[in-house]
Amino acid sequence: MSMNKPKLEQIINILLKHDPIGIDYGLDQDEYKLEAETILDKLHGNLSKEEIQEIVFEQFVRWFSIETAGKKDRYRKIAEDIYELSKSS
Repeated sequence: MSMNKPKLEQIINILLKHDPIGIDYGLDQDEYKLEAETILDKLHGNLSKEEIQEIVFEQFVRWFSIETAGKKDRYRKIAEDIYELSKSS
């Protein structure tokens, strides 16, 4: 799988900024790397903010659990940031 490394780093930074499940203690910049990789892998085409939010939410449920991931609304601002990133690249 060929990853767009700059975009991957930007998605990691967005996840760290919002830290939706509270695991970033400032010690590991790659804390959300695996999640970011699976999110980036699913970002194809002209997706809406809602579609991106669904992708991000589904990946957090997949990697952690529905209990840890929490409500889908928790991922709205992350989706907005990723959406803006996708429009600028």
